[in-house]
Amino acid sequence: MKKEDRKNRTKTEALQLLLFLIPILLAILSIFRLHVLLAIVSIALIFVLVGILPVTHGHENLWLFLVSTPAFVPINLHILFWYPDLLEYFCTNTDNPFILITAIIVEILLFLGAEEVLVAFAGRLLWRRQYKLKIPEYSEYDI
Repeated sequence: MKKEDRKNRTKTEALQLLLFLIPILLAILSIFRLHVLLAIVSIALIFVLVGILPVTHGHENLWLFLVSTPAFVPINLHILFWYPDLLEYFCTNTDNPFILITAIIVEILLFLGAEEVLVAFAGRLLWRRQYKLKIPEYSEYDI
């Protein structure tokens, strides 16, 4: 492959990856504008972009995870702090700030974990054939 072809390919892949900022920005905008529809469009756009862009081919589940995580964080924080009754399920009547902060962190992680499982399940239903993810293994002597 020529050097110019590699450079052009890198540019097109970078532009494709920049398109993934759109759903994240829509999720942030949905919080400031208080529009649930923008949040739904953001989630749908994640699935559309993962299905269309060639850079994600074969690794759709990985890309769903990578893009949905930053897009869901502002929506989850908005839900947790806009509806304080949800925090009462985990927060007991305590004056200990450590327990209170730990309970809030656990609730946020439970929200994120549940959404990630649902997105991964939907991704596997939509794209059944995917390449295996190869993670290099290092021994202590390689470092």
